[in-house]
Amino acid sequence: GIRLIKAKFPRTRTVLGISNVSFGLPAAGREVLNSVFLYHCVQAGLDLAIVNSEKLERYASIPEEEKRLADNLLFNRIELDADPIASFAAHFRKRKPTVQNTNKLPLLDRLPRYIVEGTKDGLAEDLTEALKTMRPLEIINGPLMKGMDEVGKLFNTNQLIVAEVLQSAEAMKAAVAQLEPFMEKADSASRGKVLLATVKGDVHDIGKNLVEIILSNNGFNVVNLGIKVLPETLIQAVRQHKPDIIGLSGLLVKSAQQMAITAGDFSKAGVQTPMLVGGAALSSNFVDRQIAPVYSGTVAYASDAMTGLELAKTIVDAERFQKFK
Repeated sequence: GIRLIKAKFPRTRTVLGISNVSFGLPAAGREVLNSVFLYHCVQAGLDLAIVNSEKLERYASIPEEEKRLADNLLFNRIELDADPIASFAAHFRKRKPTVQNTNKLPLLDRLPRYIVEGTKDGLAEDLTEALKTMRPLEIINGPLMKGMDEVGKLFNTNQLIVAEVLQSAEAMKAAVAQLEPFMEKADSASRGKVLLATVKGDVHDIGKNLVEIILSNNGFNVVNLGIKVLPETLIQAVRQHKPDIIGLSGLLVKSAQQMAITAGDFSKAGVQTPMLVGGAALSSNFVDRQIAPVYSGTVAYASDAMTGLELAKTIVDAERFQKFK
């Protein structure tokens, strides 16, 4: 139905209450079926879903056997003369809703799972354990970033919804907040000054705040302007603070478009400060095609916080920066 609507009326937006599809089924099965149904609907072009994300199994975490049972039920596929409804209900009737148990995994495998699953249960204890043998930035740059990388991949393939991405970001934020007091400041007073902002129209700042913490603990002086920052406010801040780098962040598709608009406004105002851009909706291709051509200075795409740190180091190192340009 969604595909037909999109084909006939491509400018139409669609909204769907997801859980209606699973009324009457076992509770554990409902969480799985709702997730699989949402996945297929998004693939078909669904724009908006009404769903309780706390009652939704993450699609990427569902075993293949359970995805098969859900697909058989949704598409009325009969296997071995078995009624797909009966097979689905029989499988889930005796099983309670899934609770991820990572306790049996090695520590370095458990840490990224907290981020991928978006949970904080047990995270603090495992971080305390990791600190016995690892430096805080090693934990962030290693297992935690591994988890964030996986979240990004799953989001890009529609296996995670935005609400789940934000849950993962909250887990990352909690981890960094716990590790921050143990971080050692860089020996130098300041490698350079970075001006950070979430662009106009976007309220998401978890990723940006993570970048601030990592840059600050690597010798950078960071000025964080917050969320929904207008281009004119950014231009004024550039003139006031005279940063070495501008960092723009945003989660939404429209945020990527707003970055291009902001870059154009910078050029008109004579701003040429090297700029780092990052966010879930951005890609290197978009930056090269839409942002870089309208900016009078250098633009670089930071796929994650640690990449942003390495790019920032390159920019403030004059010799490395000339090669980078």
